[in-house]
Amino acid sequence: MTGARLREHAAAMPKPYDLERARAEMEDLDAAIAAIEDGPTRNQLTTLVEAADVRKILEGVFGNSSFLTRIIRQHPDWLPRLIDAVPETTFETLIEHTAASVHSTSQVELMKRLRLAKSEAALLIALADLTGCWPLEKVTHALSDFADFAVSVWRVASSARTAFVAASASLRPVLTRVSSCSRPAICAACFSSNSVDIGTSTGWVHPPGPRHLALNSRPRATPKGAALVAPG
Repeated sequence: MTGARLREHAAAMPKPYDLERARAEMEDLDAAIAAIEDGPTRNQLTTLVEAADVRKILEGVFGNSSFLTRIIRQHPDWLPRLIDAVPETTFETLIEHTAASVHSTSQVELMKRLRLAKSEAALLIALADLTGCWPLEKVTHALSDFADFAVSVWRVASSARTAFVAASASLRPVLTRVSSCSRPAICAACFSSNSVDIGTSTGWVHPPGPRHLALNSRPRATPKGAALVAPG
């Protein structure tokens, strides 16, 4: 049902297979949230996980999938935007944030950002699947589309870094013009090619944006990104 928050589908969440583990993980999560130093974040998460519908979702995850449990335990701050929001909106925002990874200053930073994005996508898509928010076809397409997009971002960022190193001196004036553009968000994130465009005639250096890469993505019946959601 498009437009509904994920938590509104809590009734469809499978019961925990390992109830004892689910309860133990829930207690550990409550303790971890209580130990958060930032007051607003701690209060937001405490209010969220105390709700019966949210606890049902979390217990279903904790009692059935150690893989998804690890993601939640490592990143409890993701819960509000995953559970208390419309999954389609969250997925679009995640794609935009993943596209921003092309601006990483090093290969290490790039890979870290892509790994985090992969984990968040895995959790979001799994929750949308388990709660019945998305039908199987939509789940499959989301896995495939995100995997394709992440690979495209990695290739573009890697190509851009190689090109910048090889031609750093000649590109300095070009990069200055990009940074001073009146529409930097568009220059930094939106153009229609799937490769870095170093236009010597126009003087622009653009990575592709999420909107255009999504348009060039073709869903498959068998998702390349199926490995994103590992069995618990």
